[in-house]
Order: sequence, then structure tokens, then C-alpha cells
Amino acid sequence: MIDNLLEIERIDDIPLLWEQLKTMGVIRLFDKHFPPHPNWEGNLTPGEVIACWLCFILSRGNHRVSHVEGWAEQRLHLLGALTGKTVRPLDFSDDRLAHLLNHLGNGQAWPAFEQELSGDLLRVYELNVQTVRLDSTTAKTYAGVSEEGLFQFGHSKDHRSDLAQVKISMSSLDPLGLPVSTTVVKGNSADDPLYEPEITQARKTIGKRNLLYVGDKKMAGLETRAFIVGGDDCYLCPLGLKQLSESHRESLIGEFFAKQYEPQIIINPKTDEPLGIGFEMTVERTAPFTGGDRARWIERILAFSPFERALREAKELDDAVESGQRELLKLNERKQGKKCLDAEQTTQACAQIVKRQGVEGILNWRVETQVFEREVRGWKGRPGRTESQQQCEVKVELDPAVLLKRRQELGWSFYATNGTRERLPLEQAILAYRGQYTIEQGFARLKGCRLGVSPLFLKLDLHVTGLIHLLVIGLRLLCLVQFVVRRQLAAAEIESDRQIKGLYKGQASRATTRPTTESMLAAFEGVSLMIGRNEKGQTVAGLTPLKDLQRRILDLLGFSQEIYLRLVTYSQNLAPE
Repeated sequence: MIDNLLEIERIDDIPLLWEQLKTMGVIRLFDKHFPPHPNWEGNLTPGEVIACWLCFILSRGNHRVSHVEGWAEQRLHLLGALTGKTVRPLDFSDDRLAHLLNHLGNGQAWPAFEQELSGDLLRVYELNVQTVRLDSTTAKTYAGVSEEGLFQFGHSKDHRSDLAQVKISMSSLDPLGLPVSTTVVKGNSADDPLYEPEITQARKTIGKRNLLYVGDKKMAGLETRAFIVGGDDCYLCPLGLKQLSESHRESLIGEFFAKQYEPQIIINPKTDEPLGIGFEMTVERTAPFTGGDRARWIERILAFSPFERALREAKELDDAVESGQRELLKLNERKQGKKCLDAEQTTQACAQIVKRQGVEGILNWRVETQVFEREVRGWKGRPGRTESQQQCEVKVELDPAVLLKRRQELGWSFYATNGTRERLPLEQAILAYRGQYTIEQGFARLKGCRLGVSPLFLKLDLHVTGLIHLLVIGLRLLCLVQFVVRRQLAAAEIESDRQIKGLYKGQASRATTRPTTESMLAAFEGVSLMIGRNEKGQTVAGLTPLKDLQRRILDLLGFSQEIYLRLVTYSQNLAPE
């Protein structure tokens, strides 16, 4: 029992994060690929410092280098208990952390470290890799722009084109969104050249071929597709107007409604409800790719129109037709104070209306002009006269054939793949691309409250690259914790054990089968380590009792409660006399 309280340390989710980093092998692999300098001081290895720093980032949601030393000074007993070594605040000085960022930003050592880390995670967590997703994002900064630096102005995915940015390219694995490879480039770099390096790195890490690589329209370049085919892999990506022109799309849709292609209804496997309708065709492709070789293959062009999107766009088209018709006829109104337009002005107004509403060809209009004479009486000595006046009237006609054709073209998207019908049926291909949100969720986490990559507060390119690499390690942790817990819940034999309660504040009875890592880490908020003396003057330590929810989370992750309880024993030995 503590009679004289000396110190309280907030430990929250830090022991859990530390144990997860150890399980991932981050400490071991970092010390292997980034050995310390001969002048390295202190008991902690570089890998242990990196792990403690990641605990700070993930627990506090702060990547500022200058804040870590103060955080560590308030948790020396905790960090000493986790590492089993004497810890100094100086071990986390901003100079030392900047030195580690130099290592992480090393363009030669990082790929080897990342490759081995990802390869180990695939084996340890028994991940059956079939699909790799590729995409890129940007991280903004308030720092200045240098001519040759990473920070440049470019197309901002944060919708802040007024700020300099850096671009992050990434490949990740289904279904958990685990990053496989990461590349940091200038903020004004194009997306197209980033796919081949990411695919090359992913192939080295995963160590097998015949995988499905899924990307956006920028991956649809013919040379990129040939590169994937030449490596005995499959691709799936939407086609932009450069790859499939608007006239070609209209032709394919017309052929479909002329019953030249077999329609297929795509079903949502989770709800058994129809998602939309699609069809496909095949073409022969040949193109050179990196290395000077030429690939020849059969490509399938897949077309898909979701019912929900088609109905939404049909309503928008109907509203546009109705609005355009109303505006055109409104030009015929005559009332006091309203300017009368001549034939040329009326014609220009009609053309602007149909163009703005997007109903050109659907609404056919013409301007009819009538000339009539009006007698004007004499007044105040002015003689009477006859004046000629023009009156314009707009006639509007709806073309049902054009409207039907426009309706048929609504909602369609086109994709390309070299996967065979047996390997990748149309329905499976459409569902595979609809799962592209998994890598977007990874980017959202990278910019979220736990990692907070944006905005960046560093200026040196090497430090910026190193920090992004460090945060991507943290992203791996968030993905794996969520994946493991959800897999354990799904494998439970008892129905009640397939869900977890208590993660939502103010809703204690609310249960979920798909908890997020962020909500589970937040459940450990408030766990504290207390150091004091008993009535005999002996140093003793106490721990906030773990709740049922906290013990459940640890059990789902395969961790013992001992990772928290052992802090008491260590702290009693490390506490000041």
C-alpha cells in the first residue's frame, strides 16, 4: 500500500504499442539495418529509441521532434521497465532523433529494411497475398519551397494548392491495407512514373508473381500495363479518356443496347442485392515496357453502370431538362421593366441556357421573329408616325431519341484487366476495384490524429523522408492490430464472443464486430503507474486496475496482462530512494 505518493506516470496504451512493435520485429530489424555510430552513447539501442519514439507518436498523435524529450522525462520508470535499461531524457534529444531520421531517410538502407520488415510480417501473420493496391497522396507544409527540394507546389489532394507539399507513393495489401512499399518524391511529381518502382519493390518483398495490382486511372498508361504483364502479373484499373475516348465509349454503349454484348448483373455479396449492370469485350494489345522488351497480351475491357449512380444521374438529367425548358420559355415573358431582346440577343441567350444546363441536342429550340407596325399619336407638336417593331418568340421541342441515348450513357465506367475470366470474372473485378477504399483509409490514417503526417514541421529533405518512413511503420502497426482483433472475433465459436462492447463513449452496451485500432487504443486512456513509499519507508509501486474491456483487447491480440503488471516490479527497482 502506498502511504506517501512520490510520482504518477501516465502509461495509457504505451505497453501495448511497445509489445506490438516487438512482435513486428521493428527494434531488431532497425538495429540490423541501421547500426549505431561508434560514438553512440546511452544504454538504449537505436531500435529501442525508434520504438519509444513511435510509442510517443501513436499515443500522443504528435510527430514533432522537439516534444519527445519532455515526454520521456515524465515516463522514465515506464520506459525503463519496457526496455529493461536505465533511460535518460537525453536519449530522446532532438539532435539524436534527427540523426535517426537521417538513417531512415537513407535511400539505400531504407528499401532493404522495409523489404525485410514487410516480408517478416507476411510470414508472421500468415497473410495470403493476392491483391496489391497502389496509389499516392500528398502532405502539406507551411515551410518554404526550394528549387531542388522535396517541398513543391503541385496538385494538392488536401485541396490546399496554396501550400507546398511532398508526395507519398505507396503499395498496400488486401484485405488489411498493410503498406508494402513507400516512396517519397517531390510535391510536383507526376503520378504516372511512380507505379513501376512501387510494383518492383512489392515484387521483391512479396516474392511471388501472378498477383493482381489495382490502381487508379494514372496506372492505365499502356507502358505501365505492359510492364505488369511482362512481369507475369495482372492489373485492374479504370480507363481515362486518353485510353478510351468518349466516342469509343458511346459506341460500346450503343453496341451493348443493340444486344451485341451479354449483360451481367453484379450482385453485392454482403447483401445479395443487385449493384448494377455490366458487360465486357476483349482486344489484343502490344506495347514496349521498361527494359526494352515488348509484351503482347489479350486485354478485357469491362464496363459497369451502378444502378444507384445511374438513377442519380438520370434525375439530374431530368432536372436539367426541366430547368432548361423553363428558362428558355421564360424568355417569351413580356412584362413591364423587362428588357426586350432582339433576335440575335435571344439566340445567344438560348445557346447559353442549353450549354449551361448540359442539354444540348436534347432540347431543340428556334427563335421566331414577328414584325408588326404600331401607330404612334402626335404629341406636343410632334406629328404622328408608324413604327416597325420586332417580337421574338422561342419555340422549344424535346428530342426523345437523343434523351433516351443520353440516359443509356449515364453512370458507365470502363476498366481494363489482363486477368482471364476464370481468374477474374467481371463481378469479382468490379468488386475488387470497389475495394480501393482500403488504401485510401491508410492515407486517412497517415493524416489522422494518431500519425498526423500533415502538416509537416521539418524542413530538411532527408528528415522529411525519414519521418514519413517512420510514420509508415506506425501505419503498419495500426493496420495489424485491427486485422488481428477482427480475425480473432470472426473466428470465435460463440456468437456473443464475435463482438466487443464498451469502445463507444456514452454507449456502453453498443457492440461492434469491426473495431478500429484507434478506438481500442483509446480504451486504455487513464491507466497510470504510481510510485511511492509504504509505512515502512520502502519504495512501492501500483497500477491502475485493468478493466474487463482492456483485458479483452489484450487477449484478442494474444498479449498477456503481464505486459502491464510487470511494470510494477520494474518500477519498484528503478524508483528513486
